[in-house]
Parts: sequence; structure tokens; C-alpha cells
Amino acid sequence: MDTTVETTTPPTPVPDALEATQVMKARQPVAIVERSADDGFFYVVEKQGYVSRYSADGTKLSDALNITNRTKSSGERGLLGLAFRTEDNLTWYAYVNYSDREGLTSHIDEYVLNSAGDFIAESRRVVMTITQPYTNHNGGDLKVGPDNMLYIAMGDGGSGGDPQRYAMKTNNLLGKILRIDPAPTAATRNAETYNIPPDNPYVGITDSKGNPAQGEIWSIGLRNPWRIHFDNTGALWVADVGQNKWEEISVAASPSTDSAGGRAVNFGWSAFEGTQVMNPEMTAENHLPPVFEYSHDGGGCSISGGVVVHTDVIAALAGWYIYSDYCDGKISGINVRNQSVVESRTFTERLGSVVAVQQTSTGIYVLDIDGPVYRLTAPNGARP
Repeated sequence: MDTTVETTTPPTPVPDALEATQVMKARQPVAIVERSADDGFFYVVEKQGYVSRYSADGTKLSDALNITNRTKSSGERGLLGLAFRTEDNLTWYAYVNYSDREGLTSHIDEYVLNSAGDFIAESRRVVMTITQPYTNHNGGDLKVGPDNMLYIAMGDGGSGGDPQRYAMKTNNLLGKILRIDPAPTAATRNAETYNIPPDNPYVGITDSKGNPAQGEIWSIGLRNPWRIHFDNTGALWVADVGQNKWEEISVAASPSTDSAGGRAVNFGWSAFEGTQVMNPEMTAENHLPPVFEYSHDGGGCSISGGVVVHTDVIAALAGWYIYSDYCDGKISGINVRNQSVVESRTFTERLGSVVAVQQTSTGIYVLDIDGPVYRLTAPNGARP
């Protein structure tokens, strides 16, 4: 007689709170980016114009890049985003997103990295530039997607209420997620050039007025997508900063893990702010509504996204989207299934003027624009 009893390991309970430990202090940190889990270090993007290289314990290793002669921190402007890309795992390219010193143009520049992981200054190449009509809503994030293409988060150009209705117009690059092949191979590396992937949704398309669409566009209808994220399914998560009343989180599913979500998605701005009507004369048929929104009534003012937690970082929160807000500074999370939030929680009290929640293979980090960088852990520092 078989008396074997089958057992299963119960899921790790979701913690009521997370512990935040300061691991470093940087110069206006806005992003943490890991090139590879094998490196043993990561990069901190500092809004003043530095990219610094740090070990996981918070020890500064180098100033990997200094472009303070090209940008300056002022309002929503400065050095805002960083991403890494390789085609052969031998030569690494870095891409930075910054506004020029006058605040009139967004730049995407490319650098080659040396063997230590620092930027080779003389390798700088301007990939693309985008004129900004106002000084705010620059977006700023960069991500290399599961398809190895470069994704660029662009705000609607600024002012308030999207006065030129740029976000839904496909003949400009503002208020969009862009997708390009930055063409880092030697055969195609020329000044100020990139390739538009032929499978981008607006290639060869004209709008209702006969205006040719910009082929770089991947998604439309965004106000200020300050931070975007691809999870391990390829889904695109967008934390879009709201106007006066509502902050929103949207998630666009992907058809496969090696494809990126968001293709041809309209996120709804500026017909809507979250799920609320913003400009009633506008229509946004078949737009993707946010999966979660919150009002400013609770003390928030500007969402600071956000990552989907990896199992090997904090097992109890695997699959949760963790984010914060610049004004309330708390760490919160949502558990989303089938485009519906099944649970939401707040895990910490105020940690400061939080501008980003980021993830590497060594943990989840919270960045305060005033300098402190915290690592989040489960209670008692427990990790899987």
C-alpha cells in the first residue's frame, strides 16, 4: 500500500511592510540600470549629467560618464535615462536620454563601453534629437526590449492639457513610446542615424488628413511616461504622470516573451486623464484604459514607477508591480491578473521625494531625488 503523502510548499505570504535600508547617496539619482547580472555592479543615472558605476553594496567604483557640459538639471530637464544593448555580448553600447542645456531639445546619444564598463567619451554618437516646445514633460526613459530594439518614452511636449493635442497625432514624436533599431554595428554606425524597424505599426501610414505618420512610433496617447518597464512576459508597463487629479498605471500585454507589448496601443491621453474625461472634444476609440489609477486626494501628485518584482529578488512579491509617488514618497504595489487589480497595498511610510523604483538582480531600489538610495527587503531582511 502506497502511503506517500504529496505535499506542496505553501506560497510565501505577502508582507504587510517592507524594510528600506539606505545603501548610498548619489547626486540627484533618477535611475538605476544593470547592464548584466554577471557584472557585479550597476549604474546610477544622476540628473546633473553623470552616470556613476556602483557595486551592489553601495561602493562607488567610477564616474562612468560626465556630460555636465551638455545638459543641466533644471525642473524636469537634465540627464534622464539610460539603457544598454549588445548584439554579440562582446561589444556593449550605452544609450542616454537627456535635454540640452537650453532645454529645447531631447537627445539620444550612443557610447561604446570599455572593458571596465565605463563610457568611451570619444565614441559619442548622436542617434536622434527631438525638439521640445516647452520645458516640461520630456519623458526620459529608455529601455531595450525583449526584441533588442530601443524604446524611448517621450512626453507630450509640455505646458498643460496637451494644448496642441500632440499625444494622439501620429505625425510627431511627442506623447509616444518610440521603437528604433539604433544600428550599432560597424557597417551602419554613421552620425545621427538609426533604423526604423519595418514592423513598426505606423510605417507607411497616413492620418485622416493625409499627413504621413512617423515610423518610429510604437504607442500613442501618453502625457509624461517618466518610467516604463518590460516584465518577463514582454508586457509593457507605463507609469504615466497625470495632470491635476489622477495618476495612472497601464499594462499592454505582449504576444510572446520575445516580443514587446504596446504595439499600436493608444493609452488615451489627452482625451482622458486616467479614466476621467480630460478634453471632451477628443475621441480615443479602442484606447487602453489604465489598469490602476489613484487621485491626488490622498497626497500623491506624480507617479514614480515602477517594476514587476522578480521571484529571486523578493519572492513574496513576485509578479507585483511596485511604485511610488514624488509627493507622498510611500512604496505601494498592485497585483494584476487578467488586466484587473486583485490586491493593492502600501508597504512603507514616506521615504522622501521618490522619483523612481528600479530593479536589478541584487534587489529593488528606491531613488530619492535629494540623494538617498534605498534597497527594499522583506521583513528582517529576508530574501529567498
